[in-house]
Amino acid sequence: SDLGMDTNLMKVCATYHDIGKMCNPTMFTENQTEVNPHDSLEPHISYQLISRHVADSVFILTTETDMPIEIMEIISEHHGDTVLKALFNKTDKKNPESFRYKCPKPSGEYASVLMIVDSVEATARSMADKLNTPESKIKVVKDTIDRLREDEQLDMMKVGVLRQVQHRLIRELDGIYHT
Repeated sequence: SDLGMDTNLMKVCATYHDIGKMCNPTMFTENQTEVNPHDSLEPHISYQLISRHVADSVFILTTETDMPIEIMEIISEHHGDTVLKALFNKTDKKNPESFRYKCPKPSGEYASVLMIVDSVEATARSMADKLNTPESKIKVVKDTIDRLREDEQLDMMKVGVLRQVQHRLIRELDGIYHT
């Protein structure tokens, strides 16, 4: 690709990065129908149930496959040590550190790209009804990248690669959420 990245490696990481969600599928919004179990759980319990999917993904890939270690490392870093904001926002908002993923920050561009794409996709899905202008799509991508940069999650990315990812994601959202 013109990002200088191995497209097949990126596809494998993207395919398997959330495989650990299979261990507790109803805890994740993409698998919920009418009932959200988090509505009746304390935020710290929800945090434990959601954040463990990264370790569960790596565990599954370690025990059930002969997946290369490089892929498991990328997957283990795809949330870095970001704060689970939706759960933190349900609290008194005094200690965001207790809602951080207990994972390493992305150590390279593959994990950084996976983090950005995963974050943009989640944000876009949560506000799909509001993505009806080019400006709204640009804002979702830029705000997500800015938030991750401010939190020092993307320090290992080259500026040019980050810019290319931003442009591609804006184009992708434009194709998905066109009116």
